[in-house]
Amino acid sequence: RAAADAFLADTLERGHEGVVVKDLAAAYSAGRRGASWLKVKPVHTLDLVVLAVERGSGRRTGKLSNLHLGARRPDGTFAMLGKTFKGLTDALLEWQTEKLGEL
Repeated sequence: RAAADAFLADTLERGHEGVVVKDLAAAYSAGRRGASWLKVKPVHTLDLVVLAVERGSGRRTGKLSNLHLGARRPDGTFAMLGKTFKGLTDALLEWQTEKLGEL
């Protein structure tokens, strides 16, 4: 385990996202990762706020689905970091549209 941890640390120091590990007993299949392969990378979390929203398009027409996210700077202003619209269930999208529409 210590050797694997050291290898991961070295990989991250070199600027890589992480490593992929495989069960030694699992067969190697070129071009396929399979269930016996696991991507190992650090998890980063940020506490962000919604700075703006946009209405979606296509299946999300009329819904507030595109969230512009930002973080508070030390001086109290906000820095826009990006936007997201992925990973929402239909129920969460409905709830989000209702709650953001109340603001």
